[in-house]
Amino acid sequence: MKQYTTVIASYTFIESLRNKLIATIAIFILISAGAAIFAGSMAIIEADIFQISVLAFFLRTGAAILLSLMIITSINREFNDKNHEMILSTSITRTSFFIGKLGGYIMLALLFSCCASITMFIFNPVATSMLWGLALFCETVIIASTALLFAVIINNSTLSIFAAICFYMLSRSISTIVEIAAHSAEKSDSLFNMFTGYFMKFIYLLLPNLDSFCQTEWLLGGNVEKQDIGSFAIQTVIYSALLLTVALFDFNRKNI
Repeated sequence: MKQYTTVIASYTFIESLRNKLIATIAIFILISAGAAIFAGSMAIIEADIFQISVLAFFLRTGAAILLSLMIITSINREFNDKNHEMILSTSITRTSFFIGKLGGYIMLALLFSCCASITMFIFNPVATSMLWGLALFCETVIIASTALLFAVIINNSTLSIFAAICFYMLSRSISTIVEIAAHSAEKSDSLFNMFTGYFMKFIYLLLPNLDSFCQTEWLLGGNVEKQDIGSFAIQTVIYSALLLTVALFDFNRKNI
């Protein structure tokens, strides 16, 4: 099983490289750096801070969206071409196939994170950029697991991409939404506001708090502890395992 999983992971990564992945990442990096330099030149005061903030936003958001697009389109193309049926007709189990796919996409997440960290070296100290890049890797692994889950369950490129982007945006902003809901509940004791507040807290417990991952404040002189990276890694393992379990359950019950 381990051998099959490794082969599928390697094949998935190599297939992505053949689909002009390097060119896509290069264009993505150039656009991000160009936008940051342009934003810095337009700023009246604290141009360096504004430049780093814009670059961090583009790299972080762009990596999550591009990774989701690549994973979902790749899975849907493979399902439409029936390539998975040919692979599963051999001695390879569905679990080995699926874990191998996720392994290949985690390698993609690592590549995106490394490229983003190297780009950040130009504008920021190396040590801080590396810690930021590690946190970005944890975040993109969760995004990769989520995109794979939606691609398998929904089996529609447009809806899967929409669901993955909504998941990312909600996970990034859930802390702020909970605070707004709690403030509204304090101002008004209406049943609707109370229900909204409790519902948002329930969603907060279910979703990963991606807003705490690779914060821009770290790049602007904020403190980042090693235990923070450790907690991000733990969250990544837990959420990825849960998402993988759900996706495997749905994949194993499909008629192929």
